[in-house]
Amino acid sequence: MGWLKAIFGVLVGAFIGALIGGMEGWARMIAASVFGGLALLTLLIMGIYKGCMILWPGRGDWYAASSYLYELPPNDPQRAIDKNRREQWRSSDPQEEDAWFEVDMGKPRMIASIEFLADDSDVEKPAKWRMMFYGKGRRTLSHKDGDGFIYVEGNDIPNNTQYFRAQIKETAQDMPAGSNYAKRNLTTKVYWAISFIRIQEYRFSICGKRFCIHEL
Repeated sequence: MGWLKAIFGVLVGAFIGALIGGMEGWARMIAASVFGGLALLTLLIMGIYKGCMILWPGRGDWYAASSYLYELPPNDPQRAIDKNRREQWRSSDPQEEDAWFEVDMGKPRMIASIEFLADDSDVEKPAKWRMMFYGKGRRTLSHKDGDGFIYVEGNDIPNNTQYFRAQIKETAQDMPAGSNYAKRNLTTKVYWAISFIRIQEYRFSICGKRFCIHEL
């Protein structure tokens, strides 16, 4: 948005310069028309961009946090929500019970699904987890328990959810022999990694249904 404002300022300056400059009448009219038209076009683009940010704000006002204290890269929680899937968030310490990862989506939303993704080459996830949902003002709404990959959808997600928190209920190290984790070398501590959190939202739309599902 800043570069659009800069272009708009340059064009307005050029427009004023054309009007008061020393050019001949016909040249002045052409220059003023060109610069004035480009300035109006830039202003229109700025308006459309601003409108899109209001209707579909993306993740610019989102905030992520975790119970792990060290939050410099690659331990910065924002890495899990910034849509750059080439980077991932990784806990600064090994998994431990009641450790958590939380996302504030900026405002209450009607969420269709939440999925925590990890790199296939480095799948570091809790064995069992609890997802907790909060509304505006951190009002507790509900929770959902699960195991393996963190995925919640449908009626398990209450309307008007603004915050959600994934909490470890059982770490990978706690899994018994013979489980899916047996093939991994658990003589070393297992960390928690999230490459991306995929979130889908219900929205009013003209797609032929009352609600359509959009990925945030």
